[in-house]
Amino acid sequence: MIPRFKPDPIWNEDPEAALAEVERLIRETGRTYIGSGAFQALDRLPANIAETTDDQIILSGTRIQDISELGSLQGIRRLTLSKYVTDISAVTGME
Repeated sequence: MIPRFKPDPIWNEDPEAALAEVERLIRETGRTYIGSGAFQALDRLPANIAETTDDQIILSGTRIQDISELGSLQGIRRLTLSKYVTDISAVTGME
């Protein structure tokens, strides 16, 4: 179930604030919500991304460039990248 939260405009402006909120959401719910449009300032993957229970990772609408940590995630069925990602070698072996 998706928790109801009111997006804070700071998450679209401050990368640190966006990162802190995404890490909190993963810690509390197991979900990332990165692709919700509420985290446009997010410029890197959260440190606890491996704890997500999501089967899809949506990075569009963010400023994330480095996706190297995603290559080791299990159970990801769908991956949507941001326009800033230029190296996809880390995820080319995902099934």
